[in-house]
Amino acid sequence: MPASAAPAPPGRRRRGPGPVGSIIVAALVLPLAVLWALFPANYASRPGIQSETVAWRVHGDTAVQITYAVAKLKGDTVRCVVDAFDTEFAVIHQHPVVIPAGTSRLRRTETLPTPHRATGARIRSCRSLDRSEPTHEERRGLSIQGRHPQNPSMSTGRTA
Repeated sequence: MPASAAPAPPGRRRRGPGPVGSIIVAALVLPLAVLWALFPANYASRPGIQSETVAWRVHGDTAVQITYAVAKLKGDTVRCVVDAFDTEFAVIHQHPVVIPAGTSRLRRTETLPTPHRATGARIRSCRSLDRSEPTHEERRGLSIQGRHPQNPSMSTGRTA
């Protein structure tokens, strides 16, 4: 009989979970490991919205010009906010920009009017209007394009 198969000496307890305990631990850990591996892979397979402020130019005390780019899924309608800010980073002008379905990339230049001298401009807060997750305004209970946040079939008469 080989030495590795020899029984434990009398009076000495065997350590470890044993074969049944190892099977139970593996049965609990394996599904969690599979889920942990699949979640990032599934999340990464859904490309998001990418927005970039390409350039801006201040035109005196009354306007700022911004060039921006947005990349998205071709079938999604996306809403972003373009704004101008001053030296304190306070927003002095903003307006929504909607990129319709049918385009996957957009590059646009706009001139934003400002009440006083701006120091810069940016594009921010891009959200898909086609996905099921709520927009920032919907989370706050505001309607978008006259739709009621909990029941889209009800018109509230307000627009954001």
